[in-house]
Amino acid sequence: MRPINIMGLFCFILPLCIKYKSKRAIAIFINGLLYHYNETNKYLKNYDILWNLFFTFYTLKSFPPTIKHTSIGCSFWILNNILLYNSFINDTIGDIIHVLGVQIPLSIGLELALKKKLILN
Repeated sequence: MRPINIMGLFCFILPLCIKYKSKRAIAIFINGLLYHYNETNKYLKNYDILWNLFFTFYTLKSFPPTIKHTSIGCSFWILNNILLYNSFINDTIGDIIHVLGVQIPLSIGLELALKKKLILN
């Protein structure tokens, strides 16, 4: 279990689920919980990555101004994985980078897209 990543989900994704009643945010939250509670399960990892990519690109397509947030989040995700797999950083530092560099920018982008959708409806 990775408590730092799970705390990030509760702090940055769960409020979007509640505030906007977003099915996308709920799916991201549930997938993240499943994976971060069972991090040794490679199928859950791949499932989480696949759906997060899908939701990220869907958000980017529906609201192109999120390109900045998408770029930052994806760049940090790639960099973090390179650093972790080459043992340049430990899991705790990797989790902190994941929350600050991936979860926060992508949740901000998702919130901007959800606000736009709310305004248009």
